[in-house]
Amino acid sequence: MQHAAIYVKEAAGYPEGENTQEHQTRECESYCNVHGLRITARYYDSAGCRQEFQQMMEDATKDAPPFDTIVVWKLRNFSWSLEETILCRDRLRANGVTLISTKESSAPR
Repeated sequence: MQHAAIYVKEAAGYPEGENTQEHQTRECESYCNVHGLRITARYYDSAGCRQEFQQMMEDATKDAPPFDTIVVWKLRNFSWSLEETILCRDRLRANGVTLISTKESSAPR
């Protein structure tokens, strides 16, 4: 069984209730359950905050990361720009960690 981290970050511009920590967490947990991923780490940031994101990236790029996959609700909530998402995805991939979005089937893997 693969180990997964879920990353949840509130962001502006979503319909009410859709961007809550609770909603995103449920979506990520459901995805992990359906796909046989065991959640071993959780990271939560509020809008405008990146402390947990930085910790997650640090953990994911260790010699022996504690998870194989990072699951996010939407890529828009993963980072601040498409360029940063691609750069982070490439760093993760180089260390054997996959980035998955629960809502975007074309998520970089």
